[in-house]
Amino acid sequence: MAILTAFAFLGGGIVIAGFALFGGSSSSSSQLISSAQAEVKASPKSVQAWDDLATAYQAASKVPEAIAAAKTAAKLDPGDQTSAFTLVTLYSGTGQTSDALAVLKTYTGKNPTDPDGFLQLGEIADEAGNATLAYNSYEKYLKLAPPGATATAVRTHLPILLRIRTAQASTAAHPKDAAAWDALAGAYETEQNATGAITAGIQATTLAPTNAAYMNRLATIYTDTSQASLALALAQQFTKSNPKNAMGYYYLGTYAQASGQKTIARQAFTTYLKLAPNGPDSKSVKASLAKLGTG
Repeated sequence: MAILTAFAFLGGGIVIAGFALFGGSSSSSSQLISSAQAEVKASPKSVQAWDDLATAYQAASKVPEAIAAAKTAAKLDPGDQTSAFTLVTLYSGTGQTSDALAVLKTYTGKNPTDPDGFLQLGEIADEAGNATLAYNSYEKYLKLAPPGATATAVRTHLPILLRIRTAQASTAAHPKDAAAWDALAGAYETEQNATGAITAGIQATTLAPTNAAYMNRLATIYTDTSQASLALALAQQFTKSNPKNAMGYYYLGTYAQASGQKTIARQAFTTYLKLAPNGPDSKSVKASLAKLGTG
């Protein structure tokens, strides 16, 4: 999860995470739309008129119409901040990330000295998992932006993003390297990007189905994202495929115990001790078995 999601961008007061529908009565919304439509009819080449129409549609929750109007405004002047940011917000709020990125690339190309444009571009690229674009955009933002809380947050975030970018490059260069995918999963995990971490973790465990550490990372991510049943199922499948792997049973026992599956936990811990009676986790396993009891 990109850490900047909650920031409001000063240029247009836009919050990247989504867009706020202004509410209001249906009659007032209709009046706003009618007024904006009249403005557009009177001045069809006016960026402001089309932007006002987009805002009116947005307030009435007429998102497709709002996007169409905002697109017209942005087409009339791709360098206009208000129209560009309005369109980006609408695209972002409806999951049209690639379109939002395209608008911002055009906007920043027209306005290479506007820090807000690069900040938004970095944020959306970050959320989309495009670490290279995000990193480069954030770097440009820092060169242009005044000191402040946002700049500090961006600067703090860059090392994490660099780790993701490096890991992505490694998986692209070596798509069959399980270690590279596990490193990417770890990088996403640090950023709290659950979707990216799970996707990379699945790749790592698929490529290296006998590696207990890779399995444990993925199971941990499942647990941390409130998917304990998937973590337990993953560990069960691992021990089924790797019946001589002691650590697999240790992890299975751990996840089963955390899920309240006492029978599974006892069986897993008992098997661990049979396979590795003097293993590195034997002491904690014995303590867990004592706590689980026999009932």
